[in-house]
Amino acid sequence: MKKTLLSLGICTAVLTTAAGSCLPIKPAGPAKLGERVSNEAATITVQSLEERHARGYCKIKDGYTYLIVGLTVQNTGRDAIDTGALAGPSGMRHLWFAIRNASGEQYNEDTGYRTASTLFRGILAPGEECRGCLVFQVPARWDNLTFNAVLGEAAVLKETIAKVAITRTDLK
Repeated sequence: MKKTLLSLGICTAVLTTAAGSCLPIKPAGPAKLGERVSNEAATITVQSLEERHARGYCKIKDGYTYLIVGLTVQNTGRDAIDTGALAGPSGMRHLWFAIRNASGEQYNEDTGYRTASTLFRGILAPGEECRGCLVFQVPARWDNLTFNAVLGEAAVLKETIAKVAITRTDLK
């Protein structure tokens, strides 16, 4: 079963793992835009990237800009995954997203900014897939960032599934 949101073609990312695959699909370093990154639980592919300086009533901090990351997430494991913005029920695996700069400074998802194609937030059963966009506030003069997808249980983040390098040359 697929859960798909209307996509504006702004950005797309996909995490994919083949059922029964012995080896995960992981590049040596951070993946690039459009490359699949997988482990036994999920497959992620970041397909697009867009920058917006403002949008309607949404306020942004001075010196910052919105970075919109388009992605696809597929649950390739045996257990459900919670893709919600906040950690879900105890014992359930939770997928969390962030962007980091070269100095290690972290930028979390801006859950107040929504697009027509915001990533599905909820429980993703084994075999299900969702696609959409996530929005982050990053410094306006950003470059050489890393998009991270981390899987954990409740508030304990344990396993980085995907690291995708993003640069200004990736912008639409």
